[in-house]
Amino acid sequence: MNKAELAELLARGHPYGREGKYHLFKISVAFDSIAKNSQWRGNDVKSLAKMAPVMK
Repeated sequence: MNKAELAELLARGHPYGREGKYHLFKISVAFDSIAKNSQWRGNDVKSLAKMAPVMK
């Protein structure tokens, strides 16, 4: 993808990003398969905690 194509792609997506219409896809558990199927995580909770530590 050259610079002109990239600029055109970003320009097309800008209105959608600005209004936040699809932001829930990134932040909502409604689209999070792991949240709905917690058994997929397995039992390796310690390594998950290292990747995403809980804020105190």
